[in-house]
Amino acid sequence: MSSMIDFSAMIRSQVLNWTSDYRNFMRLNFEDYVNLENDAYWRAKMTDSEKEGRSHGNRRYDYIPYRLENIRDGLRYKLLDVIVGRNNYIKDSSPHSEPDCKRCGVSYEKQHQIMKDMTACLASKGESAFLSELSDVDYEITRGDCWQKVTQGKSAAELSGLK
Repeated sequence: MSSMIDFSAMIRSQVLNWTSDYRNFMRLNFEDYVNLENDAYWRAKMTDSEKEGRSHGNRRYDYIPYRLENIRDGLRYKLLDVIVGRNNYIKDSSPHSEPDCKRCGVSYEKQHQIMKDMTACLASKGESAFLSELSDVDYEITRGDCWQKVTQGKSAAELSGLK
């Protein structure tokens, strides 16, 4: 991994960097998040026995072992915990299968726009997507400033699950 983080890859991967509790986990699993939807990346993580089992007649050409699918699902669920809150989605369903949040009634599109605005604000404040050049204290100050700017005039319902 290079010292510069490709912010466009973070956007394509829909990875958020603005929740401080989640920040370290994302740093430790950065490559997995960038490649979350890259099947070739996950197939490359197969063990020798999984690669051998790939040639079984009942396997599709794009087979990914259940073990790796579980890891990917776990990463997705951790991301959803941050985005919409731990109790605001049903596992094994798309976050966009329902038009509105079941808890607060706000559309996912509005919440998604707030998250995009937050990510853009943070990106404008530093040299890298994670603002790794900042100390933890400076990061929290910057994150707080962006949060105030992005959430100004928003209702409590629009912000629930996004803290």
